[in-house]
Amino acid sequence: MANLRTRSGFWIETAISYPFTNEKGVTKTMNEKYIVEAADFGQAEERIRKELNCDNRTISVKNVTRPRYSEICFDDESSCDTFFKVKVAIHEEVEIKGGLETKIKDVKKVYIVQADSIESARNAITESVYKNSMEDYDIVDVNITKFLGILEYGKHLQKDE
Repeated sequence: MANLRTRSGFWIETAISYPFTNEKGVTKTMNEKYIVEAADFGQAEERIRKELNCDNRTISVKNVTRPRYSEICFDDESSCDTFFKVKVAIHEEVEIKGGLETKIKDVKKVYIVQADSIESARNAITESVYKNSMEDYDIVDVNITKFLGILEYGKHLQKDE
């Protein structure tokens, strides 16, 4: 994880579906989720359709949502094709009652991390994002996501082909 690249942006989650005929000739509906960097929902839908080379009849964009995270950590050097959602609690000391008392307040921050395991995702946050930070934090949750790829501005879809 030495070459982790963190990118902030306006990310939009898209859920698409399309008909798929398997080798037995049975047609099923495939559902996939992607993250798209876009200025608005319309642009996100347009960009994912263009990137997946689908016309409007074959792909249905089922859901477009604004997520709680704004930073994604990419591992460009690795063959990692899995994305994890990592929740971090940053402990901040807050003065109350005119500065006579202090209270610890947890501020939650969510990252999407490209990694090959839960431990790698956890290490990416510890060793890259907060390595030189003086903030007091805890990683409170790490979960695998169902995202198949991420579409950044100026790049093609990063996904397992």
